[in-house]
Amino acid sequence: RLQGYAGVSYLRSDYRQDNAMIGARREDRYTSVDLGLDWRVAPDWMVRPQLTRAYNRSNLPATEYHRTEASISLRRIWD
Repeated sequence: RLQGYAGVSYLRSDYRQDNAMIGARREDRYTSVDLGLDWRVAPDWMVRPQLTRAYNRSNLPATEYHRTEASISLRRIWD
C-alpha cells in the first residue's frame, strides 16, 4: 500500500530589539514544503521517503538560507 502526503508551513518572525552590530531590527520569513510517501512494505512496517525544501528570507543577509533535505526512515507500527 502506498500513500502520499504534502505539507506547507510558514513562520513570520519580527524581533523586538535592534541588532547592536547591524543597527537594524531583524525580520525573518521562513517557508518550507514537504513531500513524501508512506509505503507499507509488510503488515507492521513502513518505509517513509521525504523531501523538504526550506527558505529563510531575512532583512539581514547573514541569516538567509535555502536548504533541501532528503530522508528515508523505516518505521515499526505498533497498533
